[in-house]
Amino acid sequence: MSLDFALRPSSIEGIKRLADRIQRDEAIQRAEALERASRSAGYSNYAHARRSLADSLVPERPRHDIHITAYWHDLPTGETGRETLVIVVDHRLDERIDRRQFANNRHLLSFRRKESDHVEGKQVFGDQRTARKAVCGAARALHFIDATGLQPYSRSLVSPIERWQSDPFPGSDHASTWRDAASGELVITDEPYRPAISSRDAERLAWAERHGLTLSASKWPGMYAPGAGSSLHLLARDAQLAQRVLVSTDRLRVCPVDETWTGTSAPSRPVYRSPVEAGGRKSVRAPRDPRLARSTATTTPYALVLSGHSRKPTGRMPLDAHDRVGRDLRTAIGSAEYRPGVREKLDRVRSELDDWVQVEYDRQELDMERFSAMYYGALGAPFKRRPTVAERSALLEAMGRIRELLGRHSPDCEPRRRLGRLIDHAERSAQSWPVGTDSNPSASG
Repeated sequence: MSLDFALRPSSIEGIKRLADRIQRDEAIQRAEALERASRSAGYSNYAHARRSLADSLVPERPRHDIHITAYWHDLPTGETGRETLVIVVDHRLDERIDRRQFANNRHLLSFRRKESDHVEGKQVFGDQRTARKAVCGAARALHFIDATGLQPYSRSLVSPIERWQSDPFPGSDHASTWRDAASGELVITDEPYRPAISSRDAERLAWAERHGLTLSASKWPGMYAPGAGSSLHLLARDAQLAQRVLVSTDRLRVCPVDETWTGTSAPSRPVYRSPVEAGGRKSVRAPRDPRLARSTATTTPYALVLSGHSRKPTGRMPLDAHDRVGRDLRTAIGSAEYRPGVREKLDRVRSELDDWVQVEYDRQELDMERFSAMYYGALGAPFKRRPTVAERSALLEAMGRIRELLGRHSPDCEPRRRLGRLIDHAERSAQSWPVGTDSNPSASG
């Protein structure tokens, strides 16, 4: 069998390569070699091949590697190591997510953008399995972000869901809120375990319809715990956006889980460098292990599963003071639904204080019912887009009481000052919030 019939190219470049070999082996003219190579590919001539292949030519999009790294140190055994997973995505990391948005997602809050191609754990994990689980969770979140174009907005259900305390979403679990970068519309991902909602589909659909939302289930297992049976459901007001996100997730063919680890395990030293880091001159250092941190005269280190490692003021704020601060925070956050500059800053204060009270008191001193209502109970009623003078004054007074209670019950230290700065920002936004009785004009903070 002759060479040109033994090989059957499927592209213009393939036809040209075959023509090179025919021309060299048979000492014929270039034009004749192109004709013969085209016929071997199933076309009548080279012109026919060019027309046909040009019509079907789809430029290949460049793909990008993201290196995800986590260090671990098992204190009881003394073992240490590093886990690295490289994922391939369609968009550059910085095109899809800002480094500050990592804190808005449960799978990314323990990581940081170290370089344009490298995401690294901010602290040292407690053992190899925990490190692998964290890396795979971050990988799933980054795949979701890359495919959908959604950006992390909150680790929990937020407006327009949060105001409906009297009508909770049936079977909701592990929910997160996302923002579409193009339209600004919100999308809720709900990731309950499949057995928990197997008989509640009609109830959940009715709830979504009642609140003007579309509810759809993705074929992709999702981000929370796909290896343990969680499932991904999407809620959105914009039906077209919901459909686009659904199609994007259904096309995903990767869902990394630690049970089938495909990454690289290595000693913790030397420190891992991604290709971009290896090509630069920046010095790199491994993350610190906060478990080895010591208390100071005014601060105490702590660690929580979802929040990671941080510091809080030494000592304990009395429970009744936590109750009062929580009540004022919930009232203020609810009232500032139309003032993001107030609501978002105070929500960060609330999240931090919720961590502090968990560290300060065990379940014998603080029962679950009281704890659940303390900082994340019912919110206050929202003000109109332009509050009255009295409403704005009440909001500022609530923030003043929060500041006073924190100052009275905790020493002067950086953790307390950090909350003070957030309250400062919220106060400035509240002070500039236009007042009036007209509910139509909008205000932004």
